Amino acid sequence: MTSFEQPPAEKIPRVAILCPYHNRAGVVARTFNSIAEQTFADFEALIWDDCSTDETWAEMQRVATSLNDPRFNIYRHEANLGLTPGLNLALRRTRAKYIAIVGSGDECHPERIERQVAALERAPDAVFCATASTTTDPITKTTFYDSAHHRETIVFNDIRTHCPFTHGSVMYRASALNAVGLYETAFKWCADWDMFFRLLRTGQAVYLDEVLYLRTAQADGVSFAPRKAFDQINCKYLAIKLSGLDESGRAEVLASVREQGMEFVLEAEKPEIWRDLARRNVKLYLMGRQKAGDEMMALIDGKGVTYPTKYRLFIAVAKLLGKLPVSADFMIRAARALPR
Repeated sequence: MTSFEQPPAEKIPRVAILCPYHNRAGVVARTFNSIAEQTFADFEALIWDDCSTDETWAEMQRVATSLNDPRFNIYRHEANLGLTPGLNLALRRTRAKYIAIVGSGDECHPERIERQVAALERAPDAVFCATASTTTDPITKTTFYDSAHHRETIVFNDIRTHCPFTHGSVMYRASALNAVGLYETAFKWCADWDMFFRLLRTGQAVYLDEVLYLRTAQADGVSFAPRKAFDQINCKYLAIKLSGLDESGRAEVLASVREQGMEFVLEAEKPEIWRDLARRNVKLYLMGRQKAGDEMMALIDGKGVTYPTKYRLFIAVAKLLGKLPVSADFMIRAARALPR
């Protein structure tokens, strides 16, 4: 662990690192160690267990005790709140100038926090700073570059149809977050993308085109879990829908979501949602997740989803290719290059 000087008790840390955990006991140590080893010392780490049913909380306590780092503030929710309410609760607990997000099980380059603080100090009008990242497949152990932005600035139109960087790579300016409000709790997924839209309406962000964030996809995460894919893709299209509305229109749509449900509100977006579900199904097969791909096919039949014709062909081919001894890296790249 990198040595550091503990700030005076009355001093507000310049950075708050927010890191949520739920049923991730096996990946506590690597993320905690990555945070502790940051070259930038003036931070507090707010890390919580969202009422896990495994040994996550015990492992968090064990690792925190072994680190003996006063900058770590770990706590446990008495009931499962969910990701978005948990982030909002953590935001209310800090007065730091900058807010950095780290996903459970992920790692940061040792200079990540230092470089992002410097970038935001150089650009005092920037609302947040994102970086390039990599993602590692937990089964094949293949690591691939996972960003699609290469300019020094990020503006609203850069994220209009997809988000080219991951939530965990972002450091927010706290004053910008406070100005637009907290994360929208109607979102189970994609609350980060919705937040980016809201922030980029007020200004631009900065981007560091270097890999400072190392993400590990979880085997039961949204990338591989068919049931979660349905919720995530619906949330994606809700974020896009809201991005084109003014405040009154946004409030009206969110009220409808709460009263009538997301699927009712997204009726007009069904063709795009079904296309994205089909793309996810193709990816599962290409990446060798035959069981998950079959589970998703069963789910779409039960929900009355109709895949576009070309994707039914893609699925048939992908199912065959996924059984061949082909490079996992090649398959991942092929899956990510699928036409829309």
